[in-house]
Amino acid sequence: MSATPAEPVVYHGSLRVNGWAAAIFGVLSGATIYKSLHVSDGFFAFMGAAFALAAALFAFQSFRRLPRLTLNSDGFVIETGLVAKDFRWRECTEFTVRPIFMVGAIEFRRDGKWINGLILNQFEAATADICVAMNEWRVRSGV
Repeated sequence: MSATPAEPVVYHGSLRVNGWAAAIFGVLSGATIYKSLHVSDGFFAFMGAAFALAAALFAFQSFRRLPRLTLNSDGFVIETGLVAKDFRWRECTEFTVRPIFMVGAIEFRRDGKWINGLILNQFEAATADICVAMNEWRVRSGV
């Protein structure tokens, strides 16, 4: 990796990945809302609304190139457009690729937490490349 620890590296959200997710959730929303009109069950209406909300979130992220993953000398920040979460290198273990859905995910364990951290790869870079970069930054930080 050519960047020094003083130069943050930013991974932007993928228009393709988020666009497909918005389309899939939009279709699911339409199908479940249509089903709720023919079946007197509030569950389908609720699920249709939840799918519509997910579709809107992915559409919002795709137009703003979110989520954004920023690696810096202290740690990394994940910005979703709704919230930003900051993690320090010293509180994370090695980053590994975990196959999940069709895009993959970055898995890591945080000190003092009973559950692993998982970052769904919605970025414009390959999951393995992001893991390599994150592990390099972690090592450079002296952890």
